Amino acid sequence: MRNSTWFAVRFTGCFAAGSCLVAIAIGRMCAPAPSLRSMEKTRLIHMPIITHAKPDERLSFLDTESGRSIPVDLPPGETVEWASCSPWHDAQGRRQFVGRWESRSGDGAAELVNEFGLARFSFPDGEALNRIPLEITPRGTPCWYPGTTAKILFTASDGGLYRFAFEGSRSADATPDGCDTRPQPIPWKVAPPGEAERSVHIADPVWPEDRAFGGLLFVALSMQTYEGDQLGWTAYRIWWLRLDREGSAIEAAGPLMQNPATFDGKDKGRFPRPVRMADGRCHLAFLSRDRETSSWDLCLAPIVLDGSGLPHVDPDTVKVVAERCAPVPPAFSADSRWLYFHFANDAPGQIHPFPVAGEPAARRAVSPDDRENRGE
Repeated sequence: MRNSTWFAVRFTGCFAAGSCLVAIAIGRMCAPAPSLRSMEKTRLIHMPIITHAKPDERLSFLDTESGRSIPVDLPPGETVEWASCSPWHDAQGRRQFVGRWESRSGDGAAELVNEFGLARFSFPDGEALNRIPLEITPRGTPCWYPGTTAKILFTASDGGLYRFAFEGSRSADATPDGCDTRPQPIPWKVAPPGEAERSVHIADPVWPEDRAFGGLLFVALSMQTYEGDQLGWTAYRIWWLRLDREGSAIEAAGPLMQNPATFDGKDKGRFPRPVRMADGRCHLAFLSRDRETSSWDLCLAPIVLDGSGLPHVDPDTVKVVAERCAPVPPAFSADSRWLYFHFANDAPGQIHPFPVAGEPAARRAVSPDDRENRGE
């Protein structure tokens, strides 16, 4: 009897210790649960500088509330460009960012790109969470799916729109912890514009967190069409897309401007940034390229939502607010009163604010010449 009691106590103790070790091991393997994350509009925007130099191993984010730049050190030999910060944070206040990733080795003329793809890091500590080598080249800034799951949309050099889940994937070939092993293309459930599905190129996706936009996705879109008997690509225009409930296919789409040909000789709309102001009005910031000079202008226009909640922009209401800009996404401040942008040939880290709110006289178009006249 005494031996039986001793065995039971020993077995219970060993079982408890083993269970504790298993729980600790599982806790170390699993990423933080989305239920422990809290939605909060991000104030952190990555505004890349376009240069011919190789990317820096230090990534910087603009805090749109304070206007200051926050650097993040990356592991040696790794670079991240066109990064996007999560619209949520965890219990410790950390966010995550995802961007186009490269792993490099060697120096100077002997430098090689070993791998490229997507990478996910935590912010502000810069801890690497995932590195995903890809066969397609990510293009531009990705955007996050609604909710607190680490899942993104991105475009690639082939003009396609793709989704990638770092957790919670239901794909048959997903890893045990729910990470996709390859990007999933977003197909069209409706007839795409242009001549065929592969005759559409999509760029610059942005998925507003504000419910005023009805869960619509905003993109720049170019299509292949005939002009007479010649097949060619149209200039990029800004379109809205509606994805299905799973966010896995396009079920509706339309252009924001019904008659963009009247838009004062401009022929491209890129990097859309929709926002709702404090007074409830909705605006769209975007870049447009002049046909003759090929220089990029920063534009601002009111968005009108029709009775069904679909967005429209009247081309006659579009205003150019800055000239000769760099082709990178603009960014609204946290209170939507300022619009941040780069001029072409700006030095790294140099960012300019435009007053969206305030006296009309302060909201005139600005150019690099104004900067030079001020002695900047």
